Amino acid sequence: MAVFAKIVEQRLHHTSPFTVAILGGDAREQQLITVLDQRGWRLRCFARPPELLPNGAYFCETAAEAMTGVDAVIMPIPGLREGGKLYCGELLSPGLTTEDFLVLPAQAPVLAGVISHQLRELTTAADLRLIETAEMEEIAGPAAIATAEAALAIAIAADQRYLWGRRALIIGYGRIGNALAPRLQGLGMTVTIINRSSRRREKAVEDGWTVAEWQNLAVEASAADLIFNTAPALVIDQELLAKLKKDCLIIDVSAAPGGCDFEAARSLGIKATPAFGLPGRYAAQTMGEILATVYPCLLEQLLAEKGSEL
Repeated sequence: MAVFAKIVEQRLHHTSPFTVAILGGDAREQQLITVLDQRGWRLRCFARPPELLPNGAYFCETAAEAMTGVDAVIMPIPGLREGGKLYCGELLSPGLTTEDFLVLPAQAPVLAGVISHQLRELTTAADLRLIETAEMEEIAGPAAIATAEAALAIAIAADQRYLWGRRALIIGYGRIGNALAPRLQGLGMTVTIINRSSRRREKAVEDGWTVAEWQNLAVEASAADLIFNTAPALVIDQELLAKLKKDCLIIDVSAAPGGCDFEAARSLGIKATPAFGLPGRYAAQTMGEILATVYPCLLEQLLAEKGSEL
């Protein structure tokens, strides 16, 4: 109870008793840093432009330096890239090792949007508590809206014709497909949903959309003017690409490396755009504000739980 009372007291005075390392990231993390600094959090930042850090945030030369003496770590939403490279937006991506994380106290919380196998290995070896945040509804819901809006911007910029009256096929009906469908319809497009999962097809039918069976993917794709793929597995392969209209536009908003054979599309002269990480590119300020709302409460809860166990 004393721990929770202290947190309440700190909130009333707009300060925090905690020190947090923020590693890498992009404009979303920049917004998060600004808000946390304003609230009195003690911040140690690595792989961030030092000239953009507020006066209260400490710039660190190495990841180990940033994580020394902190209570928790905030990783970027994409987490670690291939080869253990820290996602840093347009900056050079440094690699992280288990030794970097060993400076943290046991079971210290590490927040990451997406948890790769390598990040899990590194934090497990250092006995840390790894929390995946990208699928939290408070973050995933707004991210889906940002992705849908950005996909529309890409479609309008990449295609030289009206969207009105044309046919759109959405592959997948998760959060992104759900956000994308009404926006396409609002622009006057004819929208068809296709999904491998019968449960999600049923959900799309309940929502009032025209839904195709998965075995009819080739037929639906060949009739589409624009295809929006949200499925992270390879579904638009060379065989399917060969059946598409030559002027069909494919926008892949799934997770990298995507669900389209982009090399095959190029060889066939079909325009296919990999559109990964759209929330950070098109709605960084909004997503950063959401992180700044969600992360402090989550960290305070996690650290309070950790403190009560001591």
